[in-house]
Amino acid sequence: MPDSIQNGTILQPNPHAGGRVPPPIIMPAELQDIGGNAPGGNQGPGQNSLLIDDDVSLSGPSTGLNGTPQTSPPYPGGDVQPTAPGTDFINTVPGMMPYPGQIPPNNRFGWRQQGNDWYYLDPDNGTMVKGWKEIGNLWYYLDPVTGIMATGWIKTGGLWYYLDPQDGHMLTGWNYIGGEWFYLETDNRNGQMVTGWKLHKGNWYFLFENGAMAHGGWVKVDEKWYCFRDPDGGMEASKIIPYKGKNYYVGEDGAMVVNTTGSQLTVAYHGVTYEVDEDGVCTAVHTAAPPNADINLWREYILNNGNISNVRKEIILEAFETIEQGCVYHQLRNTEKKETPNKCLTNCDGERNAAQVGNYNFGSMGSYKAEDPLYLDCSYFVKHCYWKAGIDIKASNTDGLMKERDLSEIEKEELKTADIAVRYGHTMIFVGFTSGGEMVWAEMANHKEDGKVSSYTPTNNFKYKKYRSLD
Repeated sequence: MPDSIQNGTILQPNPHAGGRVPPPIIMPAELQDIGGNAPGGNQGPGQNSLLIDDDVSLSGPSTGLNGTPQTSPPYPGGDVQPTAPGTDFINTVPGMMPYPGQIPPNNRFGWRQQGNDWYYLDPDNGTMVKGWKEIGNLWYYLDPVTGIMATGWIKTGGLWYYLDPQDGHMLTGWNYIGGEWFYLETDNRNGQMVTGWKLHKGNWYFLFENGAMAHGGWVKVDEKWYCFRDPDGGMEASKIIPYKGKNYYVGEDGAMVVNTTGSQLTVAYHGVTYEVDEDGVCTAVHTAAPPNADINLWREYILNNGNISNVRKEIILEAFETIEQGCVYHQLRNTEKKETPNKCLTNCDGERNAAQVGNYNFGSMGSYKAEDPLYLDCSYFVKHCYWKAGIDIKASNTDGLMKERDLSEIEKEELKTADIAVRYGHTMIFVGFTSGGEMVWAEMANHKEDGKVSSYTPTNNFKYKKYRSLD
C-alpha cells in the first residue's frame, strides 16, 4: 500500500513485501511437503561440494533482483511450467573416479566419499555418474566435470534448484532457506524454484524473481497492488484491508480496486458500502447493520463503521474479546454456599484456573483492572470494558450504576454502541440495532452462565444510560 503518491503514481514502500520474516515453525503444516532421506540409509553424502561448470552456481539467487511477475485474468498467474531434471543429464561418463590405488571390487558401486566430497558410481558398471541422477526415489546433482555431489543452490538449464545442505537430495515444496520461504516445484518432483504467481491448495502466493515469498504487506504487480498475509503469504481477496488509518478493498482477483472512471465507484463489504477514490481509499457512505446477533458479523461491522467513535469501538470490542475468553471468565460462584464449586457452572471443557480453588471471596478474586481478570460479575464486566477504554466508572455494583451521576438516562431510540442497560441486579452493554431493528446486547449473564451476545428487548425494569463523556 502506498506510503506516498507522486504524479498520480502509487509508490511501493518495500519492493520485497516488507514485514517481519516468519520463523520456520510458523509456516502452516499443510505447506510443508519437504521429504527425503539420506542416500544409503543413515550415512548420507556430505555438504562440501564444489561445482566448476559454467552452467552451475552455488551462490544462490540474488536477493537484490526485482521480479517481472506474470498475470492472466481473472485470477493472477498460473502454475510455472515444469522442466524435468533429467533433461540435461551428463550420465555414466566413462572413467573411474580419481582415487589413489585400486578400488576394491566389493566397494565399487553406489555412494563413495573422498575427503569431504561424495561421488556416485553406477551400480551396473561402476562408472562415475555426472549430472542429474535419481537414486532411491530422490534426485541428486553430480558435477558434470568432477562428479562431486552438489549441495545448496545450483543453477542448471537456466533454472534454480536447492539441494539439501546435509545429504544433497533435491528439495521440493515449501522450504525456509536463509530467512525466506521458497517454493520448489513438486509436479513430478521437478524441484525448480518457482517465481511469479503460484496457486497452492486453493491459495495464491507471489514469489519474487529471487524466489522469496511475498508476505506481510503490499506488492505492486503489473501496475496493480496486491496484499499478502503475514506470516503465511496467502493473497488477500474480496475484503477490506485497513492500512495506516485508511481502508482499501481488494477484489476477487486480489487486486486493489481503484477508481479510474472519474464517476462514483462503490464496493460493499459486510453490510457497509464504501466509495472508492482514485488512490483506492474507501470511505464508508452507507452502513447496514448485521441481521442477527452473530458476534463475528458485529465485530466486522463495528471495525469498519466510521460513524462509531474509537472509544465506543474499544469498549464493545473488549466486551467481545472478554466473552470469547471462555473459562477464565466463567462465573464460578455458588450462590447458596458462597464458595467456588468443583467445576464451572457451565460445565465447559476448559481447564480451571488454580487460583479459583477454595472459598469464593469477591474482595480478592474480583478485579476489573486487569488484562485478564479472574472474576467478572455483570457490573464488573461493564466496568472492565470501560476501564480498558480509559474510563473508570465509580459505581461498584448495579445499585451504584443506577445512581451513578456520570451516567445520564436516555431513551431506547437514543442508544448507541457501548451504552448500557441497568436494573437492580443486572447490567449489560448495548451492541447495536440489527438491520431488522432488534436490540443486541453483550453481557456477563448474572453468575449463572458464560458471557454472551444475544438479541432481545429488556424488560421495563431496565433503564438505558450513557456515560456523559461519550459522544
